[in-house]
Amino acid sequence: LPIPKMTRLSGCLIALAVAAAAAPASVVRRSICGASLRHSTTRGPPGQGVRIGASPLRREMMYGLVRRRVAETLAARSTTSSSDLQELRERYEAADVDGDSWLNAEELRGVLECSDSFCLNTHWLPMDQVERIMVQYDVNGDGRIGFDEFVNLAQDKQLLEGKLEEYMEAFEGMDKDGSGFIDREEMQAYMVTALGASQSEVSKLMEAGDTNADDKIDFAEFLGLIRSRAIDLQQVFSYLEMTPMKPTTSDDQQLTPSALPVPGEVTMIHGKSQMDYILSQVKTPIILMIAFHWCRPCKGFARKYERFAEGFKDDLSFLKVYGEENEDTKLLVKSLQVKSSPSFFIFNHGNFEPVTSFKGANEERFSARILEFQNDAIAEQ
Repeated sequence: LPIPKMTRLSGCLIALAVAAAAAPASVVRRSICGASLRHSTTRGPPGQGVRIGASPLRREMMYGLVRRRVAETLAARSTTSSSDLQELRERYEAADVDGDSWLNAEELRGVLECSDSFCLNTHWLPMDQVERIMVQYDVNGDGRIGFDEFVNLAQDKQLLEGKLEEYMEAFEGMDKDGSGFIDREEMQAYMVTALGASQSEVSKLMEAGDTNADDKIDFAEFLGLIRSRAIDLQQVFSYLEMTPMKPTTSDDQQLTPSALPVPGEVTMIHGKSQMDYILSQVKTPIILMIAFHWCRPCKGFARKYERFAEGFKDDLSFLKVYGEENEDTKLLVKSLQVKSSPSFFIFNHGNFEPVTSFKGANEERFSARILEFQNDAIAEQ
């Protein structure tokens, strides 16, 4: 039966698989894509035939491997939009310096070191990492990367994306002392605050990123950690949002009527001093949600909390604070003896001692506790 018309690479792989399964002790030569199937770990020149052993088990294993990789290639194609494929094609062709329609190791290194909008003026990705990536994505084992293999690589997020300014902003934000490097203490501040990492995990990340063993991370090494997904760019930005360079203190607070809660909305507060001010001014009972940026249940409950604020706009003022935002919010959390998040506290006008408190991102329990508080308040009247 004729082989259906497919991509150049996948058609080649099917031909190789058929040959491997059907021809004991045969040599699979260059086929429709000029590649060879081999079980040897050594690489020869592209297209050189390599003998496939006569063992039926070995042939079956090789056939299964090729069949799986063909499926992965076709899946990558099917889940990539035509516009994305066109962008990848342009990036691939720009990296193909010698114009032979393939990427060798040096060309692959170039595309891995660049985003779609910038390149540094020096190499920063170690060649041994490039070679490992080449082995992983060189589906047909010919010692070079074709476009379909490049699509697989992009699908696995091996390529840098974004603007140089974004990476520089993230790097400089983590480099708190402006030294031009991220030292161990600065890396620890990020990993513990943003990820809740242990000291051993900090050490492992520093060891992985510090390619020149100077116990600090320069910008090129930082890009390497981003590219390997050891560090997530968006997590870094979230961390920078919750750790301002200059902590806000009570002396910095501008306590004006604009700092008061708006009925039906969730009002963010930024410290104990603002909380005290609101308690002295607002006549309705107040509910305060204490969250932390790294708390997933807090994020999951945020929209529900906003809906409760709208539903109880005539009865309660809804406040929210991120406990690690600054020194004044840390003081607020400490004064309330918060042990977990999200935690909720209900206050009456003018009294910083909460009437009741509860914790957990359970919508039914939250609603029940508010109704219970209201019923108790009515009973006391």
